[in-house]
Amino acid sequence: MRLGLYSLGIFAGMSLLGANMSINSSPESSSLLPTQPLLTAAATAADTDWVETPLDRLPMTDDLQQTIDAWALDQDAPISVVVTSTSTGDSVAYNDQQTFVSASLYKLYSAYELLLQEQDAPGRLTTAATIEYSGAECLELMIVVSNNLCAFNLGRSVGWQNTNQTLTSLGLTSTDVNNYNSDGELVGDKYTTAADMNIFLQELHGGDSLSQEYRDLLLDLMLAQELNDVLPQNIPEGTEIAHKTGDIEGFVHNAGYIIAPSDTYSYVILTSDQPTLEAGNKNIQQLLAGLLESISVAQ
Repeated sequence: MRLGLYSLGIFAGMSLLGANMSINSSPESSSLLPTQPLLTAAATAADTDWVETPLDRLPMTDDLQQTIDAWALDQDAPISVVVTSTSTGDSVAYNDQQTFVSASLYKLYSAYELLLQEQDAPGRLTTAATIEYSGAECLELMIVVSNNLCAFNLGRSVGWQNTNQTLTSLGLTSTDVNNYNSDGELVGDKYTTAADMNIFLQELHGGDSLSQEYRDLLLDLMLAQELNDVLPQNIPEGTEIAHKTGDIEGFVHNAGYIIAPSDTYSYVILTSDQPTLEAGNKNIQQLLAGLLESISVAQ
């Protein structure tokens, strides 16, 4: 049984995004503020079971690879895709080793490091992360609406290099979130690959470095995502998508889980040189629709 957000006692009584509250969020989130308190959405997300899946799980099929390859042929710029069954480990991919600017996908890495440190020495979630928000509140804001101020403060608090070391220990070999010099000045960008993000998502779903309660906590927040322009309009009945967006200067990404009745699939879609955020979102939406159809037909 999953614990959900309230059972940890961390978010009880909080209402982060009331009607009159403004937040320092990124361009990708500024026009998409939630229409309900985030905790309501997250509590609803807690009904999804991340661990127990049916015994008759289906293997990955050639249909998924064909869907990805057909979509890739229509692309005019570098893209990268991975889809993996969390039950069998079967995986299909396209150009998954290429390095991309991570955009806001790095916030998943920072959230993981925060929860790992909280697990080892409780206190980070209840300590102030900004003038306005605690660590727990900032964790929620940076995942559900991609708040940049919270992400920066939490990332700096847990240590960018600590996060890099943790990711390396998980097997991520081409990811770097520490783009600051010794004086704390920003130098360059944060980078990752689809292959690395996929390793991370597989670990988050079923690994043992982070406790079940904290893995569920982060997964619940992904399921409560409010930036949903990349999602297809008609998601099959019984299927849910838990995800995180990322966009900056032509890079538009999406990563998360397709939770289907037969299995849960991790997926990573990285794109570059998108003319607009809207165009990038529609591009990813097209691929997700194809993946959902392939998975639905295979069930």
